[in-house]
Amino acid sequence: MHDKDDLTTWWLKISGQDVDNAAGKAEEYGSADLEIMGQAMQGLYLAATQNGPGEETTDSETLRRVGLEMAIAFYNLGKAARMFGAYTRGTVPSDDTWHDAVVYPMMARRVRDTGRWP
Repeated sequence: MHDKDDLTTWWLKISGQDVDNAAGKAEEYGSADLEIMGQAMQGLYLAATQNGPGEETTDSETLRRVGLEMAIAFYNLGKAARMFGAYTRGTVPSDDTWHDAVVYPMMARRVRDTGRWP
């Protein structure tokens, strides 16, 4: 049996390190590339909703948010591919790869909560 307090202490420590690192990267990189990817993803979303089940969203702000979220999901897919690439080479993913795999979902949650990154 694991101690909940031990897990909580560890989780908060690692999360603090993650957010410090992510904030530094957000400042360094900005979000222009994410906005560009998000605009491209809007077209995919609209095509999918027009050709199948789902709720078509035409509100421009909602489309922008969905596009950003899809772009982040694409980034996260790339991280998963990188992880499996490492395993197939007989190595393990880097700590930075695992870090990014945590940060991308938090980015998406930030977009859902505030409509922007960072």
